[in-house]
Amino acid sequence: MLPSVRLCGYVTIGAPAATLDEAVKRGDVRRVRELLAAASVDDVGAALLEAVAADECDVLGALLPAATAQHAHVALRAAIRGKRPLLVDVLVRYEAMPLSEADVEYATQYGRATSVIAVSRALEQRAPCAPTLLGAAR
Repeated sequence: MLPSVRLCGYVTIGAPAATLDEAVKRGDVRRVRELLAAASVDDVGAALLEAVAADECDVLGALLPAATAQHAHVALRAAIRGKRPLLVDVLVRYEAMPLSEADVEYATQYGRATSVIAVSRALEQRAPCAPTLLGAAR
């Protein structure tokens, strides 16, 4: 194990991802925003999943602008599977992430009803012509 020095509660020696992960776990939005500039794309993807696991909406919102659509989509699936409808609601508002009917079906199979509704509504708002499971049920 590598030694690390702590200063004001943060790891000061080590990879930026370790510090970003620690900031995510603590829910420190300010520190997360500071560390995003030095973080790689994969670090941001891992931090997204950590934010979903820690149920941190504010941190998730701070991470999304730096995330790729693919990482955001993986985080959406994790939030659906983890039964975290509030996080699902935050993630479906991320316009850069494409949504499809498969996401609605995934939410139907693994998520709560509120997640299905959030994904369906987001899909309808992005493509109002496309029928969704929610629209078909009306």
